[in-house]
Amino acid sequence: MKLLYQVARFVCFEGEGDAGAGDNGGGNPPPKTYTQAEFDSHMGAMRRKHEAREQQLQKAQRDLAAQLEAQKNQKGLSEEERTALQGRIDELEGQFLTEKEKAERKATQEREAAAQQVQQLTADRDQWRSVYQREVVSNQITRAASNNNAHDVDQIAAIVGPMVSFKEVTDEDGNSTGRLAPIVKFPDVDVKTKQPIVMEYTIEESVKRMTELDKFANLFVDQKRSGLGGRGNTGAGTSGRVDLAKLAKDNPAEFRRLRKEKPELFYKSLGR
Repeated sequence: MKLLYQVARFVCFEGEGDAGAGDNGGGNPPPKTYTQAEFDSHMGAMRRKHEAREQQLQKAQRDLAAQLEAQKNQKGLSEEERTALQGRIDELEGQFLTEKEKAERKATQEREAAAQQVQQLTADRDQWRSVYQREVVSNQITRAASNNNAHDVDQIAAIVGPMVSFKEVTDEDGNSTGRLAPIVKFPDVDVKTKQPIVMEYTIEESVKRMTELDKFANLFVDQKRSGLGGRGNTGAGTSGRVDLAKLAKDNPAEFRRLRKEKPELFYKSLGR
């Protein structure tokens, strides 16, 4: 069965409404008719043409949005300029993104914003933690240097400071307390084997241990053993003599200073 589609035209003038059946109104051509196949083909062609135009428009919008995104990420833009560009990008994307794509884009933006916030909070936390830890270390070194009669706090800090790290504090059962404390990985000597070892001390313990080692004797006042002599310490033992060979080997700068400023010590050392 052949189906016919006809475009009906009703153009009536006064006195012409009673034309006989089948009369086309005075010789006008009959309206065009289409078969089902022709109609489907025509509509399909129109649909494809429309879809092609939509795709071209969407591509142009996507390209423009990408260009604006690249421009937004350039250095030197003010916050107002970036905000304006983002508004234009959002407007363009709203025209060509599907609802699913819009939802995915929004979720991505929210994740990125949350990640940036976490990153900033982490950076702030680390910065303040670093400031706090430096202050703790500085105060403890100052107190330890004073308790152990150091000549110069800065000298002690220069030696001990680089060896300090923070370690988690645990309770008697080995459980974490959530606190951190400074510890010093101190290069020491085993009392029995005389071999070098690394010990974990508190800052106070490490400075105290320094007072017991000959190589640090010049950094402290009133040491019972003879030392190299820091500022205010002659480097002489209880006998008033200076071990010239040891001083020249262990502390050449101090050797030259004493030789220039206190030559009498060298005379005593030589028995003069």
